[in-house]
Amino acid sequence: MTKRIYILLILLSSWGYGLAQSSDLQLRAGISVTKNLKKGFDWTLQHQSSFVQNASEFKTAYYTFQLGYKINKQLNAAIECRFATTNVYDKFRWAAALNQQWKYKKINLAWRSKLQYEHYLQAIPEINQFAAILNLRERLQISKRISPKSIAFISVEPIFNLSNYEINLNQIRHTLGMSFELNKKNNIEVTYGIFNRYIGNNLMNNYRIGINYIYELPKAKSKKKNEK
Repeated sequence: MTKRIYILLILLSSWGYGLAQSSDLQLRAGISVTKNLKKGFDWTLQHQSSFVQNASEFKTAYYTFQLGYKINKQLNAAIECRFATTNVYDKFRWAAALNQQWKYKKINLAWRSKLQYEHYLQAIPEINQFAAILNLRERLQISKRISPKSIAFISVEPIFNLSNYEINLNQIRHTLGMSFELNKKNNIEVTYGIFNRYIGNNLMNNYRIGINYIYELPKAKSKKKNEK
């Protein structure tokens, strides 16, 4: 089983390197607030800022709300709404995702399928930006706890464009990361990603450094009735 996983990672990683290439180093920094609710539900609010041109120029601000539901020990579902704004365009993105998790020896495996619909408020066809875009994202992630308070992970995620009744590979994202638990309610996640984006016969390699701070809200304390 592990051999098949590694073969899949290698094949996806090597896709498209014969195309004309250009590259950019990006930075994405964010802060997330999450809370577990009753009956398996949870929600997350997140704000992120994106910087391009070798991380020297601000590009996009992202505001995301996600509602998750734990179906069982291995399967989770989520719906998501995200608003992104730049000095050129604004867009909304709605998404639905299923995430399956299982363990193989000491390694944790996760497969996420995510269908997302993006709606640009300003369509700019000359840069291949249209009013509506439908994407399917399939992510395989392998993670392992390397200390009591840190987890290392690696993932590969092909993104397919489903617009115009066609299925086209749009991007492949490779990500290496670490998650650090500061305490029970505070975590920091650091990632390094190589994102291959295909536009015709051109390949754009975006190298992205990500930093995300995650705070989990405490559970509400139940009020005790005064004893007489």
